[in-house]
Amino acid sequence: MNYIYKYANNKFYGGNYYKILSRDGYKCVNCGSTDNLNVHHIIGLRDNDSRSVDISSMVTLCRKCHSKEHYMPNSIVTDLILENIGFDFILKKFINEIRNNLHAKKHETTHKYL
Repeated sequence: MNYIYKYANNKFYGGNYYKILSRDGYKCVNCGSTDNLNVHHIIGLRDNDSRSVDISSMVTLCRKCHSKEHYMPNSIVTDLILENIGFDFILKKFINEIRNNLHAKKHETTHKYL
């Protein structure tokens, strides 16, 4: 691993990138693919929030499943997958509240000028 990879691993994954891949058997937890693997932040990467880089808050997805998960949140990373990695379900409630608030604000702004 070169300096750039080590830097990215520490900055964006709390040094856990390869631990996540290893935990998940170097395959996508959804479809089982071993090609083009990504580590997905379940609660989103947030500066100065150690929960976003906690091992139980990240999961291995292939590029295709990762893209689908970002397009339709919770479509790939199901409760069963979260349970298997030891995800904190209290955080899931928190995440859903944030998403609902963001959606409401976006909806409010969109219709404000109509």
